[in-house]
Amino acid sequence: YVVRVVGYTLVPKGRMVFVFLLEPMHGVTYACAKTSSVEFISILMPTGHEASGQALLGLFGGLGSVTGLVLGGWMEEQFDARIMYRVLAFIVLLGMSIFSMA
Repeated sequence: YVVRVVGYTLVPKGRMVFVFLLEPMHGVTYACAKTSSVEFISILMPTGHEASGQALLGLFGGLGSVTGLVLGGWMEEQFDARIMYRVLAFIVLLGMSIFSMA
């Protein structure tokens, strides 16, 4: 994710075709995120309640998407899109580092 998002910020203006070189990474990161979240929820929930856990995952995933779109739009208006993507990539990298040490 971090490589892809920072890569977006390095694409020169007028050369948006380079984005297509980064897009295959989106499929990989999306698949890994979905697969790991389903597995995590199935481990977390008691036996027989796995479907309820998946429903909660969908609910909070939807709320997170709406919140992210609203805040992302606001951040892009306040700051440059390149800065926004780099800051968010750093936040994800920081969270990933903390999670891997736990």
